[in-house]
Amino acid sequence: MILNHQPVEIRFAPGTTLLQYLRGAACLKGAKEGCGTGHCGACTVLLDGKPVRACITKLDKLSGKEVLTIEGLAPEGMLHPIQKAYLEVGA
Repeated sequence: MILNHQPVEIRFAPGTTLLQYLRGAACLKGAKEGCGTGHCGACTVLLDGKPVRACITKLDKLSGKEVLTIEGLAPEGMLHPIQKAYLEVGA
């Protein structure tokens, strides 16, 4: 899997969701746990450029895929306009 432009090799238990990995082992807190059923969108990330709900996306489906979270939108030390908007509203 490629996470925020960096190749990563991960180990996980069967049934682990992308959100569990992001907020746990990857220490990325931008995607939030909301409803846990994929309806609210708080956990949305981009998978190969398309929005998906990380709370219902299983890690075993992501080999060779590219995942982009809000943390990966801008170069280190810079803020993307979307990141600025999130900060302004406290999201």
